[in-house]
Amino acid sequence: IAATYYGVVSRTDEQFGRDISYYLFALPWWNFVVGFLTVAALAALLAALFAHYVYGGVVPPGRGRSTRTAFLHLAVIAAFLALLRAWSYVLSAHALTTEENEVLTGVGYTGVHAVIPTKYILAVAAAMCAGLFLASVRSRSWRLPTIAVGTLIVLSVVVGSIYPALVETYKVSPSRNSLEEPYLQRNIDA
Repeated sequence: IAATYYGVVSRTDEQFGRDISYYLFALPWWNFVVGFLTVAALAALLAALFAHYVYGGVVPPGRGRSTRTAFLHLAVIAAFLALLRAWSYVLSAHALTTEENEVLTGVGYTGVHAVIPTKYILAVAAAMCAGLFLASVRSRSWRLPTIAVGTLIVLSVVVGSIYPALVETYKVSPSRNSLEEPYLQRNIDA
């Protein structure tokens, strides 16, 4: 789809309807920002955990309760990390448009029908995980966030890796030519 704006031809992506410049300029920038913020938040979480442990705000299980302030501080940082992970899942779904496959560059049948939906499912699960971190502040129990993180890890393995591999193996591989044809035509048109 081409549109003219002051003499400049603009093309949009068929999958997400975004301008191609988004994939060339904005997407790499946002990936950098998310990566940088993730490293900074992870370092802040580890530093806060160490400082709260040294000053008695966080105690090992069975030796008492952590202070409300320490728990709130750690839960907010962990929730921010979970939200960054959700954002990362959405960006990785968009990054599929520039990924090189064995047949074409861009999104193919497996990407459209398995990978992109699972990335969005994982993004919602990560956002829910962030919500559970914040909800756990009231009870001062790590039970809900631990279950949420465990569920997110299991989902990322089962939904994020195994399901797309099964779709690729049992649906796409036997009839690759007919299933990949519309996506190959998109690639040729682009």
